[in-house]
Amino acid sequence: MARSLVAVLLGTVLGGVVIGIGMAVGHALVTPSDVLSPDDPAAFSRLPPAHFVAKLLAWGLGSFLGGFYASYLATRRKIVHGMAVGAVLLVFGIVQLSRIPHSPSWFLIIGVLLFLPMAWAGACAQSLKLPGSHEGWIVADDER
Repeated sequence: MARSLVAVLLGTVLGGVVIGIGMAVGHALVTPSDVLSPDDPAAFSRLPPAHFVAKLLAWGLGSFLGGFYASYLATRRKIVHGMAVGAVLLVFGIVQLSRIPHSPSWFLIIGVLLFLPMAWAGACAQSLKLPGSHEGWIVADDER
């Protein structure tokens, strides 16, 4: 039980760090500073679509790596641990979405639907067996 909690906690922390770094890079690359103004709450509606795509990429990568890491740390029910990380990150994502005024509808929909599938994909990717690590895989002629 404790290992499961630690796996989910560390996966969530890793996912959050990756999301934070990805969003910082995205803001530095695609957010024009002349558009955002603290006095204008509708400024977000004038941001280019690349700003929102960069945020979605950060969320997807963070969920994938968080789910991957939680699945790596778990001893059993690896997919469940990865999905738990995705659920926690989804809650944080919904909180963040509620604090972004005037976001495009496509961004809100994709943002909500992104966390769980990416965490699941990360957990599944960690569970894959690499060629050569399992007896059932096909090996090259020179390895026989």
